[in-house]
Amino acid sequence: MKQTKFAYYLLICLSLLFIIAEKSFGGDKVTLKLNLKKGDVFHYNMTTVQNISQSIKKQDINIKQTMTFDYLMDVKNIDAEGSYVIDATYDKIKISLNSMGSDESYDSEDTTVTLSKTGKIYSCLKGATLGIVLTSSGKVTKVTGINKLIDKMIATMGIKDESMEKTMRTSLQSMVGEETMKQSFGNGFDIYPDGPVSVGSTWTKEMNMKIISSVTIKNEYKVTDIKDNLVNIDVKSTISTDPGAKGIEMMSMTMNYKLKGSQKGNSEMEIGSGMVTKSTITQDISGTVSMSGLSDDGKDNSWPISILSTITITTDKRK
Repeated sequence: MKQTKFAYYLLICLSLLFIIAEKSFGGDKVTLKLNLKKGDVFHYNMTTVQNISQSIKKQDINIKQTMTFDYLMDVKNIDAEGSYVIDATYDKIKISLNSMGSDESYDSEDTTVTLSKTGKIYSCLKGATLGIVLTSSGKVTKVTGINKLIDKMIATMGIKDESMEKTMRTSLQSMVGEETMKQSFGNGFDIYPDGPVSVGSTWTKEMNMKIISSVTIKNEYKVTDIKDNLVNIDVKSTISTDPGAKGIEMMSMTMNYKLKGSQKGNSEMEIGSGMVTKSTITQDISGTVSMSGLSDDGKDNSWPISILSTITITTDKRK
């Protein structure tokens, strides 16, 4: 049962995380890059529908969840290097989750309900602002505000034991710390090719993240259409974890993930601003989870897991 609780809790933490162009002259080619102005404000919506299946000690655990995060992305400045200084504020959060026969939900717009422990953790995000420094090529060079958010989450959890609080803080830093969030935001923007493209052009990007483990995503992009001020891009990817990577440590236990999978989808990008206006991605990931540090070490403390996700993103300019 302890395995079940920890596996469930980590999935809740991980769900907090989980997903450009300027027209050139001459021919039908476009140069894809970010092209924003000081004062631009974009509304960014990401909805993830996810089915997670595990079998722990012969007990099937199926989690179905839908997570919607709305951000306001406000371009505050353009620095001396030409990078965009952006405030990304969590505007709305809506979560629905079904696991082991029970339902749980959170809606930041509904202030009439009594929040559960999980709801209180999600409520920390409402109104929280992260500072992002982003280059025109989609590289995230800096993220600020993470430590303040982690402090708020720790306080909300109401952990009394000092050692347990330290362990939880270390775990959250590894999952949603500055470096992890730089990678997470970067993976959403670091999609641009090195030179001009036309219909049929392809390019590849390799992304590395450390959340549940060291994750490598190899993306292959292809331009399928260019019309008016829009570019359509298909993507297909392979996803894998490093089997030798250090696992997540929590309360004297360590969880290791060995996962492989794929994703595919399509994005529509506005040429003028370089922002992705809409995108749909499907992911299919499976593998095993193992836990060490338990009192019954020496036994087989591993189990299979599969994660099916559909991620939909829309962006619109507010001003």
